[in-house]
Amino acid sequence: MCFQYFGPSEKSLKDFKHWHKITGLPILLADASVPRRRPSLKEYKRKGTTYEGHGEKYASMMDDFFEAPFMLGWHYCGAYMENKERRFGLLNRFDEPNKKITIHMRIRNHEIQKKYRWSIMIINF
Repeated sequence: MCFQYFGPSEKSLKDFKHWHKITGLPILLADASVPRRRPSLKEYKRKGTTYEGHGEKYASMMDDFFEAPFMLGWHYCGAYMENKERRFGLLNRFDEPNKKITIHMRIRNHEIQKKYRWSIMIINF
């Protein structure tokens, strides 16, 4: 089964487990992101605001999803450019990787790939 689901992994996994139990089918989370990934305007304007916490949340959610035996994978929605309105992006406004986020994602993706050799979820920023 394939779902688009935006929310914390605890909530989505509860729902996915329910659907897996009913159907017996594996689950692909085909479109989702880390909740609250966009800083508030106040946070955005504050000098020194960084996105390391987002990368850490991503890593934690990857762990949650891949520990569930019925999950096939997760397509992360968010590979777009940051701008003043969106205030988030895996690429900055100069079309360069936002390494404060992507380093955490890259590390976790490689760890997941080693653990589950069938995984192809790699971000190479």
